[in-house]
Amino acid sequence: MSATNPHQVLETCMSSATATATAATTRPLTFQRSPALPRNCTFDSHDWEILSRYWHPVTFAAEVADKPISVTLLDEPLVVFRSNGQLVSARDICPHRGAPLSQGWVDNGNIVCPYHGLAYGNDGKCKHIPSQTDGPIPERLHLVTYATQDAYGLVWVSLGGGTEALPAFPNWDDPDFQQILPPSIDINASAGRQTEGFIDVAHFAWIHHDSFADRQNPVVPQYSVERRERGMHAEYVSTVSNFSKSMQHRAPEGYLWHRFFDVDVPFFARLTVHFPDNGSFYSKPMLSNALAMKKEPQALASFDAMAMAAQLGAWIRVNQRVERILPAEHTLVVDNALLGYSKLVLATGADPRRLKVAGDGAADVMSINDLGDYARFRLALTRCRSVAILGAGLIGCEFANDLAAAGYAVNLIDPASTPLARLLPQDVGEIFARALDDGGIRFHPGRSVDRIDRLSDGYRLTFADGEPIVADLVVSAVGLVPRTALAAAAGLEIDQGIRTDAWCRTSAPDIYALGDCAAIDGKVQPYVLPIMHAARALARTLVGKPTRVAFPVMPITVKTPASPAVVVTPEGEGAWSIETAGDAAKHAARAVCRHATSERPLGFALLGAAIEGKAALIKTMTEGPLATS
Repeated sequence: MSATNPHQVLETCMSSATATATAATTRPLTFQRSPALPRNCTFDSHDWEILSRYWHPVTFAAEVADKPISVTLLDEPLVVFRSNGQLVSARDICPHRGAPLSQGWVDNGNIVCPYHGLAYGNDGKCKHIPSQTDGPIPERLHLVTYATQDAYGLVWVSLGGGTEALPAFPNWDDPDFQQILPPSIDINASAGRQTEGFIDVAHFAWIHHDSFADRQNPVVPQYSVERRERGMHAEYVSTVSNFSKSMQHRAPEGYLWHRFFDVDVPFFARLTVHFPDNGSFYSKPMLSNALAMKKEPQALASFDAMAMAAQLGAWIRVNQRVERILPAEHTLVVDNALLGYSKLVLATGADPRRLKVAGDGAADVMSINDLGDYARFRLALTRCRSVAILGAGLIGCEFANDLAAAGYAVNLIDPASTPLARLLPQDVGEIFARALDDGGIRFHPGRSVDRIDRLSDGYRLTFADGEPIVADLVVSAVGLVPRTALAAAAGLEIDQGIRTDAWCRTSAPDIYALGDCAAIDGKVQPYVLPIMHAARALARTLVGKPTRVAFPVMPITVKTPASPAVVVTPEGEGAWSIETAGDAAKHAARAVCRHATSERPLGFALLGAAIEGKAALIKTMTEGPLATS
């Protein structure tokens, strides 16, 4: 059974009889406990006793309509029928003369025996004996009934009382998910063997090589398994695609597929697979403070692709990969098909920069660049108490602050002597470092990691000088690299990013670039405000009103409650003047970079309470020279 949502999360649930999925359930009927093992039982009596306590799916709920049906559970023949809409399961034998009730019918909510017409209600009691309408009904004419539930589109039965909880599939009732019940199949194997096969990943390359796996990629990377109250949880990361062979080009090159297995006793397993980004709209800056906002990953997406298409009046193609640009023909090659264009905007974004680090744990380092990455990160946090972050730039500091505030032990590592070294002058950076330290973040300045090795319960990071630290999870936040491969292959000029002029025009006619991938007028500006200003100007250009991108004073906001920061990086050379408030506001600072001769402000950096002066400084920078203090 599967369920898919706009975040391209595929969940599949498998149990002893069929693949399943989850959610709200009806209250089980009253029941009788099975008084003895089934006749001709093939189970060990102790095993049967244990297995009978749990819920097992026996058929699809939709198949139980106006006629009773016959099923077998743990060697016990059962009849399943609906009594006035309520599902009932009972031993498939009439206590009168032993006829199978599954060969009878349902009349007015009662199941009728085909041999003598005795009718039984949903409580198991005989309600009517046609041959003896006026006499008393013997107590022995009572069906052995069992706890029964209708859940996830399946009928679930417990022979031993139904006291155990039904396995959970949290997304079954979520309207953003599609619920699918594939046909059942018979397998000549035990339920335990079926479950084992479902969670086994080593067979991919050999059994599924024609559909999605690759016999040239058979190695199973090391993965973690965690024991849970009712089973276990495993996280498996590999390059084996979950797309079919004909669709594998839709995943970015080198994409790491994250699969999460959750197994509940006795034979219930759920698989969650994270697919590449599918076009849902979300605010990327919110990823680094979602813990503080108490936002789950799925709650960060404001609109899915369908809602965005309706809102914009646009055709949004998700999970389709552009293979080539043919500028001379004004054509794209998309999934082996040609798509023409009159004007083309490249907004391909950027990839996380990867550090070259030795050790078998280096491949496990997480980067958080989109909503799918963030969902995997939040799942990883469920088994963590400590996190090491490589890179103390804007993103690294924001994530460190969010994690520390949520109670995680955080090590923040950077080769620079202060955090936010590209944004803050040295003295202000030192104040900011003290604020992080007071917020519970251990900052390691001037340090670089040489290797990362797996431990049984985390990772050991070894600095260049040999000193080690340990962490449950390692996150890289060392910057982004513009995605330029597609543009470069089409012959467009590349200079850091896809080079454009001030009108976002690339070197190819009718092709424009925008966002993290673009070097507008030769400069990459991977922040929200520059992208918004460029997008507005480009929109006017595309509708026939050529508009030069004019960037105003654009402050960069650093969302670190330990000491909020607002920065305008100086354009040109100048001298910094720094004011602090001392012990009264030890994490506050006001730094202004002025032109050496005109005193005109070129930029500023504000920390803590000093950020309240942002508007006045921006106004001064916009209108005229700064008065000498």
